[in-house]
Amino acid sequence: MLPVSVGKTSLCAVLENGKTIREEPNVEEHKTKYKSEIKKLFLDPPVSLTKKARDAILHADLIVLGPGSLYTSILPNILVKGVVEAIKEAKNKNGKQAKVSYVCNVMTQPGETDYYTASDHVERMVQYLGVGVLDFVVLNDEKAPEQLYEKYKKEGAQRVKFDKESLHGFEEQYHVKVVLAKLMTKENLLRHDPDKLAKAVLEL
Repeated sequence: MLPVSVGKTSLCAVLENGKTIREEPNVEEHKTKYKSEIKKLFLDPPVSLTKKARDAILHADLIVLGPGSLYTSILPNILVKGVVEAIKEAKNKNGKQAKVSYVCNVMTQPGETDYYTASDHVERMVQYLGVGVLDFVVLNDEKAPEQLYEKYKKEGAQRVKFDKESLHGFEEQYHVKVVLAKLMTKENLLRHDPDKLAKAVLEL
């Protein structure tokens, strides 16, 4: 495992209401604490991609983004200077362009992605990666027992809805292929099963 950067920085966000917030805990709960959506996410001060991480990205066959917290896990790594450029330049040993996939979460995150659909997640990824960078979006198509959803609902989380019409529009507009797979764990948690996810990703 390689760190994307070794620089010291803070995750910050400009909200739709005009307020600027700093530090991950505040960004993570921006909807709860500040009742506003994020307009722009940024790092302060800016930090750069390490050489080892850059080399790893440049020689990748497949680049997998996610699953994880959208605003406080996945996007902060993309904000590091040089990451998007490296992803765009990445080629495998045969000289073919590396494929880029985004694995969407199965559940929303309270305070961070409340009520987000699958297309909401994809739209934010394209906003920071740019059009034409993503090749695949991997979505869970398996339902867990209803009592588990009820448990999470009490904590403010809900299933990320697969809004077919919006995602079909993304396929047309952004040339992103939507891949559906049964990815839910059978344990008492609503998250991806690592073996199922690995199999789905390797088949891309």
